[in-house]
Amino acid sequence: MIIIANGKAISCSKAVKGANYIKLYDSSGNVIATFSGISDFSGYSLTDDSGNVANFTTDVTAEQKLQQLETTVALLDAALAKGAS
Repeated sequence: MIIIANGKAISCSKAVKGANYIKLYDSSGNVIATFSGISDFSGYSLTDDSGNVANFTTDVTAEQKLQQLETTVALLDAALAKGAS
């Protein structure tokens, strides 16, 4: 992938977009660059290796992770209750 960040091209394996930041990762999962304090993402674009527009991976907030975990626990509880009857 190639990210264009304010006119500068940077190669990465993955680009994660948060509420006000973008983190770039190499193929080993190491952070290779971080752009923070972003209020306007229009200066950032991502393309795949063929030059096609690519989508950023969206970072999940702690609240979203907790909600996903609570949903999973509720589903497991329901499955266990159903299996016990």
